[in-house]
Amino acid sequence: TESEARTAALMERGRIAREIHDVLGHSLSGIALQLDMADALSQKDRVEEARAAVRRARALAVDSIAETRHAVHALREDTLPLQESLRLMAEGEEVAFEIVGEPVPVSVEIAQTALRVAQEALTNALKYAPGAARAMTLEFTADAVALTVVNGPAGSPAPRPGAEGTGMGLVGMRERAALVGGTLRAGPNIADAAPGGWTVRLEVPR
Repeated sequence: TESEARTAALMERGRIAREIHDVLGHSLSGIALQLDMADALSQKDRVEEARAAVRRARALAVDSIAETRHAVHALREDTLPLQESLRLMAEGEEVAFEIVGEPVPVSVEIAQTALRVAQEALTNALKYAPGAARAMTLEFTADAVALTVVNGPAGSPAPRPGAEGTGMGLVGMRERAALVGGTLRAGPNIADAAPGGWTVRLEVPR
């Protein structure tokens, strides 16, 4: 019902607000620690180590900005159509975005799932394929809504320090898809779609 959907949306907004609080608290503490370390090292003329600490602080800042931007977009999802929320996300991330088919309204649950998958897929691409081109496609068919996120091969020699993951992000995306009766596939790109990269595709029945 509409009341249940609204309650679910409010609960999700509360979760996102806590997530923003945790992300900012963790990242700012980490940045402060690295800058204190850089200051201490520079006073001991350990210049290279000090510079490395500054670079780590910058990496933390970049990551937290991206995660906070994602969360802020998510807070607006119950007032914006899914395609507009994804468009804003794509603009903020400088990611190519395309809509295929005629957009139709979707439930709050489907919108939340699609946005979480988009966030996770874009973040993973940024971490594991730094410098790679990224693109999103939102497709509306007669009986389903599909979101595809593709990235090309890494533009840098190796992932940034600390990028190694546990795979829980992918598990979480699949669980979210299943909760709304959808499916999620993720794996190396096939055919000539950005060879050497990665594709995540979410399909949810309308």
